Amino acid sequence: MTRTTSVIELTQHVQRYIAHVMNGDRVIVLHEGRPVAELTPVVASPRMADLPEILHHLPSLSNGDAEAFARDIDIQRTQHNSSEWRDPWA
Repeated sequence: MTRTTSVIELTQHVQRYIAHVMNGDRVIVLHEGRPVAELTPVVASPRMADLPEILHHLPSLSNGDAEAFARDIDIQRTQHNSSEWRDPWA
């Protein structure tokens, strides 16, 4: 659910609005009737301790498929001049 509140109302009842956010609601904060901020729940990210379980559920290649994939990569590397490669983040 999305709620709206004024800055004054938020400062007077911050715990109430934090409780709404903790329950999954979104709160739009208005200043002089215009939206100026948004309070949303934090999305939890996977923990490092969860990584082995996550990796366990990933699909895997057979040895033959992995070897074919490696050959395809090697072919592409030899067919393209590495001087043409560029770092897309540079």
